[in-house]
Formats: sequence, C-alpha cells, structure tokens
Amino acid sequence: MNMNKNMQLRMLTPVDQYIIKSVADVDYNVFSDSDIEALDFAWNTFGNLYQYQLRDITHEYPEWKKQEQVLEHCPRMDMDSEDFLDDPVANIEKCYELDREGRWARCDQLREAKLIEALWN
Repeated sequence: MNMNKNMQLRMLTPVDQYIIKSVADVDYNVFSDSDIEALDFAWNTFGNLYQYQLRDITHEYPEWKKQEQVLEHCPRMDMDSEDFLDDPVANIEKCYELDREGRWARCDQLREAKLIEALWN
C-alpha cells in the first residue's frame, strides 16, 4: 500500500460511494485567518447546495467559463490563478471585492509566485 493511500485510510472514512468524512476534528491551528475566512465564505455561501447545484453555480464563474470548451473534452486541466480574480456575471455572487489596484497587485504577486515556482521545477 502506498503512503498516500495509507494516510487516507488513517485520516478519512467513507460515508457512502461519494462522501467521505474526517476521522478527527479539524485542527484550526493549521489554518491562517484568511484560510478560515475563505472556508467560512464557501460554507456559508455554498454549504446548503446539493452537488449538482454547486457544480452549476461554479461553472458560471469566469475561471471555469474561460476553459469551458476545453473542459467539455478534457475532464481536468490547469487553470490560471489570475482568472480567479475576474468578477463573475451579474447574477452570481462575488467571492470578494477587489478594486482595480488591488486586482493588479494580486496579479503581480501571482506572476511573481509562478516565476519563483518555476525556479524549483
């Protein structure tokens, strides 16, 4: 048994064919304040949705829409992190508010992180 599978069996337990749950309580010490804020937003915004409702909504966000035609033929692909900073269409709730300068600064940070990551690969 490989190490990943062994760790999965120790940390997760299946509920049914599609649902798994953690064996232990959440260790909030491993999350930053912004991690918790993002998780709270996701849970409060989407936690009441069924899986297909969630799929339909997330497929309206620009990071998915931009790759929609490719994803029809390829189930997985890398997405550009900068696409996650684009605003969704009007009837879809924004995950955050960024002004023009904030968006530019975050894009600059993402580009710099890509360059640094490329040095390690």
